[in-house]
Amino acid sequence: GAVFPVGHRVRLALSTSYWPMIWPSPTRATLTIFGGSLDLPIRPPKAIDALPPLPSPETALPERPAIVRPGVVYMDRIGLELGTESKSKFHIEEDDPLSAVAYLSRTETISRRAWRVRIETLTQLSCTKDTFLLRATLRAREGEDEVCYREWDRSIPRDLM
Repeated sequence: GAVFPVGHRVRLALSTSYWPMIWPSPTRATLTIFGGSLDLPIRPPKAIDALPPLPSPETALPERPAIVRPGVVYMDRIGLELGTESKSKFHIEEDDPLSAVAYLSRTETISRRAWRVRIETLTQLSCTKDTFLLRATLRAREGEDEVCYREWDRSIPRDLM
């Protein structure tokens, strides 16, 4: 629930899509509102609404990594360097829900002294009227040597999506 202070307003927004959070429907959707109203319940405050404060959290002392550069941290206590780089791109043509494409790439690195591993993933999701099309690759390296490579090219039925 929510409490709105006196004098505040509520805005109701209706939309046919929520791209890129939710994949668009396979056909262009239209929305027609012929009228109506929005009734929100009003309830006077009750003593039970005031929750007691939560106790302080119990936790181990946090690790204090040093930031080497953006996306890379060094944990001095264990001599470990961790790196993460992610990129995403979402594209859709106006009035064409079947043109939706999501591109995602992620690189993880872990190293200690001369030892270094790197995992790279690339993912592309697109669609047809009846099918989601998923293409992905995973590449793992130890040093400069590629130790694993996988590739996926899948069609997934939309099933009313």
